[in-house]
Amino acid sequence: MNDKQEEDTPQGNLVELKVKKSRCKAAFIGARNKMKEILSDHTQNKDLAKESLDKVREAMEMAVHSVKNIALVVKDSTELASTLNEIDIFEKQYDELVSSYDEVFTVSSKSDLDHESNHDDGRKSDSALGRDM
Repeated sequence: MNDKQEEDTPQGNLVELKVKKSRCKAAFIGARNKMKEILSDHTQNKDLAKESLDKVREAMEMAVHSVKNIALVVKDSTELASTLNEIDIFEKQYDELVSSYDEVFTVSSKSDLDHESNHDDGRKSDSALGRDM
């Protein structure tokens, strides 16, 4: 059988879909690792983190789509269950990153507000002190 005939068979199509899934999964893992790196960075650039989170979401959607395409072709119920389980894994990993993102930037925003609040309180005290004199 030549390559063209193999691609036309269900088995050939499955192999092609698995290669695509593998590439999408690698892209997702790369984007996820980049996002983890950004979140662990002490500078915590919110715009860069948001852009990275969007890339992770896009990569996850592509990976989920590739897994769903395989699920349409797979006949074995055990392999189907395993394939569909990968979707849950992708989504769980993405949700964990979203939680980390929210935690990092909610905490840093709260710290910024607390710092500004303390700074404002200092100015109020100074002005109150000035009125007493």
